[in-house]
Amino acid sequence: MSLVAFGHEEQVTVGDLSLTLRLDFSVITIMEGALKVDMPSIVANFRSGHPQLSVLGQMLWAMLREHHPEVTLDQAAGIMFSDDAGKVGYALDALLERAFPVVTEDRKKPNPPKRNGRSKSSAGNG
Repeated sequence: MSLVAFGHEEQVTVGDLSLTLRLDFSVITIMEGALKVDMPSIVANFRSGHPQLSVLGQMLWAMLREHHPEVTLDQAAGIMFSDDAGKVGYALDALLERAFPVVTEDRKKPNPPKRNGRSKSSAGNG
């Protein structure tokens, strides 16, 4: 058996900087600790269409830690208010979708086939 580490990355350009956002378990630990809520609640807040700025800032800052440890929380907040905020939002959304895909009707597993009548063991006992 081979163990595969959980982790996803996304590239985004902000101004003249190329940033790599990373979502892994360390990032989840940072976000849950900083926000004092569980990851499903953080994801739901982001996907609500009206996420809290504190959630966005902590998400972005935490996802920058691996490749850009010099970026401060205030600088991450500055990115949120920049002209490139939309691109950053799409990158965050792409990471969350890969890690926590939205289950829709077309993505659900089909129901198992219906059994018709008797079980196989009782079929020959008749």
